Amino acid sequence: MRGLRFGLQLVSSVLFCAIGAGQAAAMPDYVVKRGQDDTCSLIFAPDRKTSEKAPGLVVSFRKSRKSNLISVGVEHARRWEAVELVRDNTRAPFPSFEDTRARAVPKTKFWTMLANRANDAAPLDVTVRASSGVYHSGRFLGLTAKGIGAALTKNCGLPRGILNASREDPKALAREQALDLKTRDVLHIRWFLLRTYTNATTADRAALSPAERDLIERYTTENGFKPSRYLTRPVANALLAEKFRPYRKDFSDYPRFKRFDDWVSFRDTKLGTCAIVTEAKEVNGVRFFSTPRMEIHTDPNERGNALYFDFVTPNRFHKDYPITAIVDGRKIKLKLDEGRVRPVDIGDGFVSARIVRAIRAGKTVQIRGTGLNGKSKHSFEFSALGFTAAFRKMARDCDRPEIREWLK
Repeated sequence: MRGLRFGLQLVSSVLFCAIGAGQAAAMPDYVVKRGQDDTCSLIFAPDRKTSEKAPGLVVSFRKSRKSNLISVGVEHARRWEAVELVRDNTRAPFPSFEDTRARAVPKTKFWTMLANRANDAAPLDVTVRASSGVYHSGRFLGLTAKGIGAALTKNCGLPRGILNASREDPKALAREQALDLKTRDVLHIRWFLLRTYTNATTADRAALSPAERDLIERYTTENGFKPSRYLTRPVANALLAEKFRPYRKDFSDYPRFKRFDDWVSFRDTKLGTCAIVTEAKEVNGVRFFSTPRMEIHTDPNERGNALYFDFVTPNRFHKDYPITAIVDGRKIKLKLDEGRVRPVDIGDGFVSARIVRAIRAGKTVQIRGTGLNGKSKHSFEFSALGFTAAFRKMARDCDRPEIREWLK
């Protein structure tokens, strides 16, 4: 049997070349298109793509009476069953919006994400899934809120500076910056506010957004401080002393959900797969807004024994450094592929099954690697209890008896 001789098939993917943290990147190329309703659209082409069907990013402007309306999405949006944005090795639904007043655009999730990034050169990956189950991905380099605004002004007549309008007090901002808060402290403050006052399931590692400043004002009002959108030393200290639990994704409402000790099995109808998941028991060297998970899915694009792996999601591993799994003392090499931690290749489109077979026989799984800064050491510990039973149920739920070959 080929799967046993050469390894087992993995969902195919194409690796992008990463851009360095300090490397500048120009705005992506774009074309200008005008619609019958006086809509002016900029279609940004991905700098790199996995196929010719990878869609462009569309930013549109139209004037409706006295309003300037902006929309953001992807090309041929109705063609795709799913659209995801990948940043910092984390996947989330693409935050599109339609006919939003220009003055409100800086508060949208997409715009806030662009405007508050610490590094404008960091890539944005957009992945779409066609009705056939096939995925297409595009990478955009150097895309910035300021650059998009300038392009809309130049080509579509958007009033200059309307997207960069700020209601922040420069003097208050300067006093806040003088606090010289560490990046990890700002993350704690932002994430506490989001977990306390919102239903957010994901959060980036950017600076404070206007919406989050509204939450600071709410916190100060509710906790005996002078109401303010800005951090002072007493407010910052109070927020840093607050505790919060990371977001934990609940799969119990998914079809055919069942728990096996520390693993769960379910059908993901949105992705068209069956899956098994476990949460990290311990995380060292890095913090996340949501609890990291280990996930294995049946490949929606293939039959047979093909699987789709993500051994740590979210993660902040650096792709140029080794990633190692340790199962009850046994070391196994892994690799980072489009932000996913998966088994290493062994040729002819197949990958090693060592990690799966080790988890089947093990008790604990530790994944180790180096952080994006090239210095910090990250480790994640997962339980193997219940893995085999959950894996076999995944095979039954999607009628894929062949995937049990991974366990042999």
